[in-house]
Amino acid sequence: MDENASMEEQWICEAQAGSAVAFGQLVAVYQGKLYGFLLSYVGRGDVADELTQEAFLKAWRGLKGFRSESRFQTWLFQIGLNVLRGWGRREKIRRLRERAFGWLREDDETPRAPEERLKDSRLDADPQRAVDAGELREKTNGAVALLPPKEKMVFLLRHEQGLPLADIARVMNVAEGTVKAHLFHALAKLRKTLEEHR
Repeated sequence: MDENASMEEQWICEAQAGSAVAFGQLVAVYQGKLYGFLLSYVGRGDVADELTQEAFLKAWRGLKGFRSESRFQTWLFQIGLNVLRGWGRREKIRRLRERAFGWLREDDETPRAPEERLKDSRLDADPQRAVDAGELREKTNGAVALLPPKEKMVFLLRHEQGLPLADIARVMNVAEGTVKAHLFHALAKLRKTLEEHR
């Protein structure tokens, strides 16, 4: 067992005993990863921030029930996914109400939060390469946004967060074969969409 894993186990035990400081260490390790996944899915920094906070609050409240049968990250992402699903249901209801009653949303023009990725220094040196990479990223993000919800989730958990297929299956509470199928279909649709926009 590496040192990071043993520290994490120690923080989990201390947090389960009520240590907010130990839980703060877990938040520091996983907040960026969970936020990045949620941001990739919802596309708005303010919403991703709220969902991340809600997920960590639920994790804190449910920490005593955490069993080390799965990794903490897997358990936390399962909570994040449940929070995301709840948000999706609330959004669907809100949109139906707006459509039914003609209500206007005041935040329609909310810009998407900037991506929190490291810049490739080669892109800075070659402006055309930077433009091409930006266009490709924009097309890819647009294509990912069009994926069905389950395929989108699998794609983001695998390619944005780097989770192994087995962990994604546990997070989504489905068989690993189902995850593989969703990933296969997502990649095929992305390939087709991106080829059409060449």
